[in-house]
Amino acid sequence: MVTINPLAVPKGQVFNCALSGEPARIICPECRLVYYKGPEERELDWIGIHHRICKIIVSLNETKAMFPSEEEREKTAE
Repeated sequence: MVTINPLAVPKGQVFNCALSGEPARIICPECRLVYYKGPEERELDWIGIHHRICKIIVSLNETKAMFPSEEEREKTAE
């Protein structure tokens, strides 16, 4: 479980629970995009749908190389 550090949150920014809409205290450790009030809400969402979309969110948030590797450039040049 990853808790939200209040010192790392910009002033005036409030993260709300994805299920209840109340102020969140934890964040999904996998995708780091969905916030929850507590572990109970995270468990409910995980059972409901989050386990199906979490890996997709992670893959969408991955940083992709802007330029291909040297090997890829050589393959396309041939």
